[in-house]
Amino acid sequence: MKRFSHNLKFLAIISLVAFISPLVKADCDSSMWPVYAGGAKGSEDVRCFVHDPVNNLIITGGVTNSDDFAPAANDHAYLFALDLSGNWKWGSFFYNVSHAVSSIEGCALSSDAKSLTVTGIGNSEPIIMDFNLIDGSVNKFISFNSFESG
Repeated sequence: MKRFSHNLKFLAIISLVAFISPLVKADCDSSMWPVYAGGAKGSEDVRCFVHDPVNNLIITGGVTNSDDFAPAANDHAYLFALDLSGNWKWGSFFYNVSHAVSSIEGCALSSDAKSLTVTGIGNSEPIIMDFNLIDGSVNKFISFNSFESG
């Protein structure tokens, strides 16, 4: 009897999903989801994921080793923004092109939600970057160089 009850619940859930799925799809706006960033080779790790409520953006960043993403098969950072419909707004990869950044490790919106602060690694040293949320340009780039005592 217990097995019958379990099977009945399972069939009820499957029936409900099958009934609701077309309704949900019909009510959705046109969307670009899912979004793929990077290349077919290598791997992309997401280490920064934030919602910008002012500009209605989803911002994602991290590290990849895909040579389809950037012209090298070693680690390099990426950061991009999408609107809530999944449309690409801006994006960058970093590999000694504009700034030497091998990985983005985390991010946070500023308290006034006007910029994005990103932490990462560049030239094997910690870095902090501040980004403009509208166009993805770098407002500030700070690198912490190693100091040798002499």
